[in-house]
Amino acid sequence: MYGRLFTLACAADHNLIFAWGMEIVDTDDRTAVLYRRDPVTRQTMHSVHDSAQAALARFDTRPEPMELVWMDMPDHIGLLWDLLDAAAPH
Repeated sequence: MYGRLFTLACAADHNLIFAWGMEIVDTDDRTAVLYRRDPVTRQTMHSVHDSAQAALARFDTRPEPMELVWMDMPDHIGLLWDLLDAAAPH
């Protein structure tokens, strides 16, 4: 089993992230777990999808087009930890 991080981001600017996710692949199964926080209500939301592509299809009905962006580069992992640290209560 292995996991791969991704974001659902604005197609025009990948720095505008709608949600963070991880696709988990096993020998005969694929699942994507998605996390996002509503910018207005600050409500945290989690969802589970059949794949990262399925998560994109579920949320790509918004007015601005989104893209699936795989987080394979080490700087993206650092960015994720920085964002998590900034969001954590201190």
